[in-house]
Amino acid sequence: MTDADHPVPFPIGNAAFRPNLEANAVRYDPARRKSERVDCNHRARVSSGNQQFSTSARIVNISMDGAKIEVACPKDVPSVFILWDRDNDNVYECEAMWRGLKHLGVSFIDILSSPRRRLYFAGKLVPLKTSTKPIRDL
Repeated sequence: MTDADHPVPFPIGNAAFRPNLEANAVRYDPARRKSERVDCNHRARVSSGNQQFSTSARIVNISMDGAKIEVACPKDVPSVFILWDRDNDNVYECEAMWRGLKHLGVSFIDILSSPRRRLYFAGKLVPLKTSTKPIRDL
């Protein structure tokens, strides 16, 4: 037998190793969604309850239960935060469900009521729920 009969499973030298990412990829399953997502391109702002963390964002798609948002650095976003949809002025209390390289999947915990919205826009502390769930990294 020659080496050709037993190829090296991982290329050596200058050959690039390309793992089969498709085999390990998390697949989107529309049947798992509680409600249908709608594509949008809304300007948004992500903030912590005490507003010590704040960054611009973009809502990629949205549903009655959650959204997919694009932020510069998802790992810096707190696990529970405020999402302000600047295009329609809705303010949501959110929990991060998964984090990618540039995107964050969120579940809506609550739509902020008038008193909490006033606190948010006045730049004051907004009491938020705390999360105990682990967040998936993609």
